[in-house]
Amino acid sequence: MPSQAIIQVLDEKIQIHKQNQFTGIVHIGTAKSPYWSIYFHLGRIVWAHSQLHPVRRWYRQLVKHCPQAIKAATTGSDAQNQAKDQINYADLCYSKLVNDVHEGVLDRIALAKAVEDYLCEVLFDVAHQSSLLFLYARPPLTLIDVEKRFSNSLFLFVRSEQACQQAQYDWQAWQRAGLSKCFPNLAPVIRQPEALKQCMSKPIYEHFSSHINGGQTFRDIAAHLNQPLLPLTRQIVPYISKGMIGLVRVDDLGEVQVPTETKPSVADAPLIIYIDDSPRDSKLMGEILQDAGFRFHTIQESTHALPLLIEHKPQLIFLDLIMPVANGYEICSQLRRVSLFKDIPIVIVTSNDTLSDRVRAKMVGASGFLSKPIRREKILQAVHKLLHPRELGGTQSKPANADRTSLAKASVNL
Repeated sequence: MPSQAIIQVLDEKIQIHKQNQFTGIVHIGTAKSPYWSIYFHLGRIVWAHSQLHPVRRWYRQLVKHCPQAIKAATTGSDAQNQAKDQINYADLCYSKLVNDVHEGVLDRIALAKAVEDYLCEVLFDVAHQSSLLFLYARPPLTLIDVEKRFSNSLFLFVRSEQACQQAQYDWQAWQRAGLSKCFPNLAPVIRQPEALKQCMSKPIYEHFSSHINGGQTFRDIAAHLNQPLLPLTRQIVPYISKGMIGLVRVDDLGEVQVPTETKPSVADAPLIIYIDDSPRDSKLMGEILQDAGFRFHTIQESTHALPLLIEHKPQLIFLDLIMPVANGYEICSQLRRVSLFKDIPIVIVTSNDTLSDRVRAKMVGASGFLSKPIRREKILQAVHKLLHPRELGGTQSKPANADRTSLAKASVNL
């Protein structure tokens, strides 16, 4: 069955199950073995399972959309110790996080987005596998409905129709790019380092080789670099064609463990400064960041910003756009001209969320742009994206994308 056909059949089945309020599982695979399972509750998709990389896939989405959930997802030894044939580890994490949503501990929208993108990946893989089976005249994929009542379970409803449409769009773009035979769940590895060095500068090669090491899939690399999967893969494919880079299979991640660590001292916790003339927003920002374990300073007079920033040397700056005397654009531009702040992440925070505002923020050197009202999920996502893992662990380093960890708490008001 061609890939477009399998997605269309699945989409039609989703609509039928929605009308009939179907509760159960749709298994997708060959006659011998199911590769994927789509979970329905009262006609709506609530979860998906993939036999390939379930933990790696789920962890990738949590890092992107719901980083604060990672520690919660990996705690609970009783759940982890359940028999593997009863339920898989990624499913356990999902169940625990949905429970956190219902208890008000976790943001529903953030977790729903992680589930939707997880589902989108699964459906993309369904289309890809179906295409390869059709291409090589193998038995087609089949869809098998199994009615099942889920006892004592909580679910998170997601926008399954949008996920199906996005998966179909992504797969069509993948085909148009000539990548039908390139599987994004494989890991690129350098086979001919000397030949590859001749094709690029030394800094580019070093950056290239640090990610293309046979341990990260195309999807992993794209997520780590915060780049779209398609253009990144297209950059690598020419070197694959020349034999300089090969492709290997990688195992799934083990059960993701949060390392046990010594609680860092107050002095080790990253310092984040928020520049805003609003006492209310400054207080809210401080509560969010202090609760997350960061040192926090607030500056309410924009004219005092530069000398205080030079004195305290923060690891990250949040900057309100609309302020008297000097606005956020002017302050950001001024900071970028100071060598001390050339590489420090600066995030502009504003209620003026227009395309022109975002373009202007980028032009003055802002690292990010967040719209008000201030929300915990958005703030912490920005922090974890922009701070280096070692900074989050309590030591100073140049900003980069981040892993997550717990931090000491401290508060200093300027």
